[in-house]
Amino acid sequence: MHKTHAYGGFFFAWGANSKVPESPAICSQATSRLLQDVLSLYLWVWAMHSSRISSMARPAQDVTDAELAVLGVLWDDNTATVRQITSKLYSASQGSQHATVQKLLDRLKAKGFVSRDRNVWPHVFSATIAREELIGRRLRTTAEKLCGGSLSPLLTHLIKDTGLNEGERKSLRDLLDELDP
Repeated sequence: MHKTHAYGGFFFAWGANSKVPESPAICSQATSRLLQDVLSLYLWVWAMHSSRISSMARPAQDVTDAELAVLGVLWDDNTATVRQITSKLYSASQGSQHATVQKLLDRLKAKGFVSRDRNVWPHVFSATIAREELIGRRLRTTAEKLCGGSLSPLLTHLIKDTGLNEGERKSLRDLLDELDP
């Protein structure tokens, strides 16, 4: 049989052989210890949960496929307004699509990949990261995840799987010669 005791809005339960504290001072000490234990447990669970989430979460500077499509338009056109980007990405642009592109541009700006010129109306956006730089970042991330940081297995697979034409082979040889001291 369990006994319960209410003190200051908190309910405590003790087993059949437990003594119910009689004085508020004892209840206060018990409450304090209980709250410390509960807080410690909560912090431990939160830390475990956070570490699992952070290891699964996308890196802060990663670019989604939708953001990549917006960057693609900016790389092709150098600068563009929200309406221009929307018309290139969607065949029949609607208000919701315009708002979606605006939100994607806001995210890219927060990540430092896009700048906005507010001196003209409508505002004009441009990419602040080169396509080659983003390709390099993504390749390094993929190499880290799949190949322990080594680019060699990744590049070998890409070359064997897709093949290279004569011009691409010459370009690759030239690059390798340039990199050799």
